[in-house]
Amino acid sequence: MRDLREWDEEYLLNLPIGEFDWLEVKSRRALDLTLPNVHESDLRENLSKAISAFANSGGGVIVFGLSNPRNNWQVDDGGIDIAMKRPSTRERLEDIIPTLVDLPLSSFNVYVVQSKSNTSQIAAGRGVFIVEISDSSQAPHQATDNKILCTYRRKISSYWPSVGSRHFWTTSTS
Repeated sequence: MRDLREWDEEYLLNLPIGEFDWLEVKSRRALDLTLPNVHESDLRENLSKAISAFANSGGGVIVFGLSNPRNNWQVDDGGIDIAMKRPSTRERLEDIIPTLVDLPLSSFNVYVVQSKSNTSQIAAGRGVFIVEISDSSQAPHQATDNKILCTYRRKISSYWPSVGSRHFWTTSTS
């Protein structure tokens, strides 16, 4: 796999099709708050579970802005608005990601792939967003998805709550 900083549109469109424990691909609707009926609370809930699962299961990559493939990935409706939240969508993600899990996440990256040619599927002012979650040495990270604190693990293409996932802090009296 190529270093994520080197991913471009061609590389994204040629990612393997299928479900993997290291990769999750989401449509524009999963992130773009400029679309009708896309709510920040849903974004936070889904992202919280994904971050918990990847951080607790060896790390992984979430790609936002591609559509379900037939034979190849396609950029979904020109991609995601790069400035849907000021100052930018990337900076907004960098601000909220650490807060979406209990034991804040400290090792992650957000990249955006934008159009580099006039034949690009990515529209002007839009991009495909890549969130890289590292395997965490501070695991378990519990999702704070507005319900109960729960630790998730990644299994192929799904998130599974871990058995006995709640962690408790104890203090020594000696």
